[in-house]
Amino acid sequence: MGKVHISDIVPKLDLNDTPTIISNDEITRITSTLENASSQDLVVYNLKENDEKARSIFLERFLKSRCNNFILPCDFNFPRPVNKIVSKSFFEGKHYQEICDLIFGKRSEGIPKIVAITGTNGKSSTVFFLNQLANLSGIKSASLGTIGLYIGTAKIRDSLLTTPDYFELRETLHGLAVQGIEYLFLEASSHALEQGRFLDLTFQSAGWTNLTHDHLDYHGNFSNYFNAKLKILRSISAYGRLVISPDSSSLYQQILNAVPSDADRVLLAKVLNVKRQLPSFLRVEFNYHNLSLAISVLDTLGIHIESEQLDNLRPPPGRFSVHHMEGAGDVIVDYAHTPDGLEKILSETRKIYPNKKLTIIFGCGGNRDKTKRPLMGQIADTYCDEIIVTNDNPRFEEPISIANDIVSGIKNCKPAIILDRQRAICDIVDSMKLSDIIVIAGKGHESYQEIKGVRYHFNDSELLESIAGMKIIKQLPSFLHSFGPTLFRLNSDISTDSRLISPHQVFVALVGDKFDGADYLEACFARGVRSFVLNGNKRNESLAKNLFAKDANLQFIFVTDTNIFLGELARQYLQRLRKTRKIVVIGITGSNGKTTTKDMLYHLLNAALPGKVHKTQGNLNNHIGLPLTILSSRPDHEIVILEMGTNHPGEIDYLCNIAMPDAGILTSVGDSHLEFFGDRAGVFKEKRLLHEYVMKSSQALFVTNGDDSLLSTLPLSKSTYFVGINNGNIKINHTFYNQLMLNDSGEQYILENDYLIGIHNFVNLAMAFTLALKLWPDKKTLLVNSIKTFRPHNNRSEVRIEDGHFIFLDAYNANPSSMETSLNSFVEYVMMKGHQLSDCLFIIGDMNELGEHAREGHERIGRLLRSHGIANIIFIGKYSDYYLKGLGGKCLGQFRNADDCKNKMAAFLQNKACIFVKGSRSIKLETLFSNSK
Repeated sequence: MGKVHISDIVPKLDLNDTPTIISNDEITRITSTLENASSQDLVVYNLKENDEKARSIFLERFLKSRCNNFILPCDFNFPRPVNKIVSKSFFEGKHYQEICDLIFGKRSEGIPKIVAITGTNGKSSTVFFLNQLANLSGIKSASLGTIGLYIGTAKIRDSLLTTPDYFELRETLHGLAVQGIEYLFLEASSHALEQGRFLDLTFQSAGWTNLTHDHLDYHGNFSNYFNAKLKILRSISAYGRLVISPDSSSLYQQILNAVPSDADRVLLAKVLNVKRQLPSFLRVEFNYHNLSLAISVLDTLGIHIESEQLDNLRPPPGRFSVHHMEGAGDVIVDYAHTPDGLEKILSETRKIYPNKKLTIIFGCGGNRDKTKRPLMGQIADTYCDEIIVTNDNPRFEEPISIANDIVSGIKNCKPAIILDRQRAICDIVDSMKLSDIIVIAGKGHESYQEIKGVRYHFNDSELLESIAGMKIIKQLPSFLHSFGPTLFRLNSDISTDSRLISPHQVFVALVGDKFDGADYLEACFARGVRSFVLNGNKRNESLAKNLFAKDANLQFIFVTDTNIFLGELARQYLQRLRKTRKIVVIGITGSNGKTTTKDMLYHLLNAALPGKVHKTQGNLNNHIGLPLTILSSRPDHEIVILEMGTNHPGEIDYLCNIAMPDAGILTSVGDSHLEFFGDRAGVFKEKRLLHEYVMKSSQALFVTNGDDSLLSTLPLSKSTYFVGINNGNIKINHTFYNQLMLNDSGEQYILENDYLIGIHNFVNLAMAFTLALKLWPDKKTLLVNSIKTFRPHNNRSEVRIEDGHFIFLDAYNANPSSMETSLNSFVEYVMMKGHQLSDCLFIIGDMNELGEHAREGHERIGRLLRSHGIANIIFIGKYSDYYLKGLGGKCLGQFRNADDCKNKMAAFLQNKACIFVKGSRSIKLETLFSNSK
């Protein structure tokens, strides 16, 4: 598809019009939504010639936009020069398909295939289930509707409409086709069907959930509403089927009576018969029917679902979303905004929570169907013990008028009207007891409230998380007091860096020897931050009150020590997660290789359980980084991999006490941080604490290096696996430079990888694989296949090819044991590849944090270099003289730092095929190479 410019459109669409061209812009996108259009988008706007109100609205929208390209059915006097095509024939002839073909390209064999779901309630849930089930069957799919666009389980964007217009649909389909998506499951609203938004798009099959009271303000009466939905049959392919939900048999008969000629194309779904325990949200009757419909629709496509796959389904956001409140009952958030939807959610809640006090908090949308308001009040009156009427999206209507319409249907219960939705939810949830159940209905997944034409950020589930977060925070030993609105969410993104913080994050002001985070409150406030955690003292409280005077929508939480607070909060957060779902926490420590092993384990598990794994980012492995990692895990994460670093005695104990790991890997015991641990025995004493904590878990599983003389002394148990060449219950054999053979009780596995150098890296890979396999034996094939694609990065045992040079870059950390292992492995590797050591250049940087052992450690590596007969060496750092003394000879050069060496690198690299680079992070050896930042 070639480039399309505004001047190409009239001739290629064969329109009898003369365009006005100011600048011949390239057009890459077409839309009917002026508000979000960019300067080079093409806006197709069906402006009414004699409608002054419509023209006034168009002018107002245009003045706020940056768009310069238009197709209109009538002329308009723009206040600035624009490119425009005025063409009645374009709109009369419905040239929408032709112009999309021109800009996006013609759809290739209808890829992705489209499956549509219509109905009053349950469309979003059914579409969400369809997408997940297709993915679980190995089909690349996406879903589009009220809750947004999803590819697989990843949300790509929000949606403004349940069903977008034709142009957005075509743009979406084009983007999905490029990504190889086979199916798009979408919601088809009655508005979209009535307005003919689908045009030439055909559905492989379709589903219809139900038909109840809604949108009569638009359709006029129930008959028109039904007929609008019935138009879905026009868009179904000749071989497709329209499947009706199993609980809508009367609707099925109504459709057959309306279109008897299509009787063979309309099916009634069968109620799913599953004899296994399903996730709680699928035991809700209407969700079970939505699931039954989804499976029946997939059957018409030849996609058959096994009952075991249902265990992996998760609920759509804001649809019977259950929030467990600490020390209180459950709160259910649901999108129910129609009489039928509200009755279903309340009747199901009564079944699931019998003998509980049921409170409903809900409202109705403004400038929409008024006839449903008293009906919804009557339904709440039938099922609930307490009714709180609040705002939904009042839009331009007076909130009290909407509330009074609802209350007019309530005869028995005495309702309370609290129009401020946040206050209503906070007041009721804060005072709820264990015997209470609360349903918050109407908004579900929505992240805004629309009042007087303005959309304010608001989300029911976020607010509940804030309330739950504060309930937990108030129980922490470090908590002092707080003021301001309830904002802090347990799943908030927490930041301790004022330079990088975003408006949605919470700022925790850490205090160190040379800094105080409270000094940066103003900077965070200027960046839009609204929630702050500070040490409680007179100075900080004064700073907070000054900010609060500027903006009363800020929250301040005061604690005894922000460092301790982070650890306490992370521990409580993990405990809360474990109460609500199955989660496996894995700790990884060791003197060498822990970061690479963590990345290996993540790579393997993420291949087997995509999107379910969370890991430590970067070097966040200390008393600050580990809590931040825990607190940044998402609700859909089932595995949390935590790297645990230490340079002082007691740190592993502290980190394990927060994480309470269920599984662990201890990679090695080496000469790291000897200035604090004294010797390897001291390092082992610290590191072995991870094993002790793991053994306390009911899921206990531990893997370590059986060939390490200290690690092999760990207590034997059926949950501990020793991986080793010479010693261990998991035997390994490094058969070739890129292969390792692993033998587990007679079953053999070949671990093959072209990006790893050295037996030590393959041993780490074997330990990661063993842990993954023992935790998820049913994922064996996926785990084995993923081994080949792992590639080290971030300057840790990283393999690069630059300008014909093979570079082994291990410049993140260094100590004598890791340096020795890496050097020996590199020498073995290049010799096996047929190179001579004279073809190689060795760039060796300082090994820091050795304390009084610095001289001895560096001389030891110098002697190792001499024993290998290595001569082409560059030493960088303050300890290069120690290296040189151990070497007992000359080197190519000594440099104080990497910058001093840079200018001479070209000469050093000449005629060198292989480059070895290793040193401590502070030496910044990676800056010597062009691909490094």
